[in-house]
Amino acid sequence: MQRNLVITVLAAAVLSGGAAILLLRPTPPPPPPPTTWLTSLDIGGVDVVELAWPDGRVMEIAASDRVPGLWIMRSGESTWPVGAARVRGALRLLMDSAATPPASDLRAEGGVRVRVGRGVNQRTLRIAATGLAGQSVVECEEGDSRVSFLSRGGLAGVFEHASVMAWREENAFVPVDQAGASRVSVETGGMRTMLARQGGRWGVLSPVAGAGEAERVTALLGALGALRLRAAPGANPEGMGFDRAVFAATIEVDLRVGREGGEVDRRTLVQEMLVGDIADAAGKTRYARVVATMVDPATGQRQPAWTPTPGTIEVASLGAIVADPREYWARRATATAPADVASLRLGGREWALETQASPAPEARDRDVIYTRTLDGWSRTQGGITQAASPTTSAGVGALIALLCDESASNVSPDPPAGLMPLAMVHLHGAGELTLEIVGVGRLEGAGGAMLVVRTGRLFRLYKGPAAARVLGFIGSETPPEG
Repeated sequence: MQRNLVITVLAAAVLSGGAAILLLRPTPPPPPPPTTWLTSLDIGGVDVVELAWPDGRVMEIAASDRVPGLWIMRSGESTWPVGAARVRGALRLLMDSAATPPASDLRAEGGVRVRVGRGVNQRTLRIAATGLAGQSVVECEEGDSRVSFLSRGGLAGVFEHASVMAWREENAFVPVDQAGASRVSVETGGMRTMLARQGGRWGVLSPVAGAGEAERVTALLGALGALRLRAAPGANPEGMGFDRAVFAATIEVDLRVGREGGEVDRRTLVQEMLVGDIADAAGKTRYARVVATMVDPATGQRQPAWTPTPGTIEVASLGAIVADPREYWARRATATAPADVASLRLGGREWALETQASPAPEARDRDVIYTRTLDGWSRTQGGITQAASPTTSAGVGALIALLCDESASNVSPDPPAGLMPLAMVHLHGAGELTLEIVGVGRLEGAGGAMLVVRTGRLFRLYKGPAAARVLGFIGSETPPEG
């Protein structure tokens, strides 16, 4: 009997050990989902997406070959701009659906057909809702066979016609992925200002040319870029008041698109906005329209970039946009850095207020020239050069600091009444390179004397201690005869 007990115990041990081994054995991973073209889709290489709905509506969304970073949606004869992020986000959702377990027994019957690819090399899939917790069937064509996936997150809703139409740009002015605006103009309240960027710096072109205030131009572009146009497809623009617009703005972007063989295609994208009549009873919106044109700068030939779509715009969003040129003229007299000034010349009082040109006559004996040296400043007049006194050196520094660093309290194309000319100021860099030529004058006011600096046709008014120091310096250094 004892022998039977031992055998029973041993058998129980063997059985329990085998069960433990079975329980501890790792569960084999599920088989990976089948690999399809959708699994390895190169989103960055896709340049066209075609959609066809069961009701017969079709649409093409293709990367623009003229505006980098922009896609164009085409439905019938109408076209609209689409941001690349919207398209790539939808493609990413498609790729994610291929990572789910296959559902070979399901078919995307009656769903939207989607073709994606590059050029004529396109692949096809279908998407249809199943009605099960928002899941969608994605049926991917693989040659003569098909692989289906059950996607999560209501993918079918993303590709419904109304949802795809919402991919269109909401910005009134469509942003582009290049260096930014090249020219901009704004007109409202009876004023119009045109600005342009050259060499990385903004300047006012009209009504009076002059250096631009970069921060203010940047703020203007930001305000224009923030405008939202609520589309009103099918609306008749004839009755929207665009022929008596209360606001107009234009943004131009110079584009360079590389072609095969190293050629560069140069085009200018011009977007022009007009804002017309009040659009609602409360007066909170106005009708607006943006016309986008692609211009060949070599020939002047113009082609529509996409279909103009009338819509409405919030009146409040226009409030921060002004066309007064005084908002955009640079407050500083020069963009020159103080350290770049190697020498300075005072003289030519008779030219100080001349707005037709900024003459640079040859230095005369009565002119005063200050030259930066290792020991400070030297002073030359009448052919005699000597070290500048500490007071004179401080005056030279004050004048350079005011011209290069100080912001004027007012900028105007009109000289103030009673302005008295003092001198022309020539700023030179290394090698006698002319950096800037300005005229300076004195204006008496109720609060004391003020300094006026003329650059081209613009007059900048300076007040306060810094202006007083410069007036005192120029008065002591400039001979009465000019």
